Amino acid sequence: MENLIKKHLYDNIRGYLILLVCLLVGVALGSYCAFGYGESVAAYMKEFISSAEELFKSSSPDFNGVFKTAFESSFSDAVIIWLLGFTVIGTVIIWLLIAKSGFMCGFITGFLIRLSGF
Repeated sequence: MENLIKKHLYDNIRGYLILLVCLLVGVALGSYCAFGYGESVAAYMKEFISSAEELFKSSSPDFNGVFKTAFESSFSDAVIIWLLGFTVIGTVIIWLLIAKSGFMCGFITGFLIRLSGF
């Protein structure tokens, strides 16, 4: 089993490296955009986060609903990626979806760092 995994990784290293680069480019662009917005947009987003925080403090959030929504979104992305894997043009779209995920991760992380004052 171990040799089978090693063989798979060796045979597909180029594809994994492309996906890793797409993810890292997305993270870099997301963090760049988070720091690139003007103060008015940053203030608006900070106000939005503060109001959401107050809402969570004042009432108990529906964790089951949040989990269900997150699961449905992630599951649909996984199904789309799986279906696109059957086509040649789908691989480029998969790379873009991975870059989008990296962008969202980088933007959120960069914006939270910006809000904290680092």
